[in-house]
Amino acid sequence: PPLRERLHDIPLLVRHFMEKFRLQFRRNCQEFDDRSMERLIQYPWPGNVRELKNVIERAMILCQSAVVHVEDSLLPFAVKDRDAMPPTQLKDMERAQILQALTACEWRIDGPLGAAKHLGLHPSTLRSRLKKFGINRPSE
Repeated sequence: PPLRERLHDIPLLVRHFMEKFRLQFRRNCQEFDDRSMERLIQYPWPGNVRELKNVIERAMILCQSAVVHVEDSLLPFAVKDRDAMPPTQLKDMERAQILQALTACEWRIDGPLGAAKHLGLHPSTLRSRLKKFGINRPSE
């Protein structure tokens, strides 16, 4: 059955994915705040469990404290909203997501702790998107 019909499973899945990504990304994040959990439960999840997993992964990458917050920007848009969104906004969002992942991964692209892995992209795909968006590593 679709995830939207199994709302009681969402907190269990969130905890499962949080623990998985906490270990993978070596984060100290321990729990989701109540508001974020409510957002996750209320979201319709058209992409089912895979979409939930991706949202939790992005939230864990961006987590800076013991409590994970799920901002509206992490939740994918409903299909009708996504179709209505101008292409420039989609590109801006993709660029911002890439920059966030690169920052969280200390600008590593390859490897198990690289941004490509966290974004679910092949490293060569990420490199081509860096070129496409004109993203360069900042000078140190």
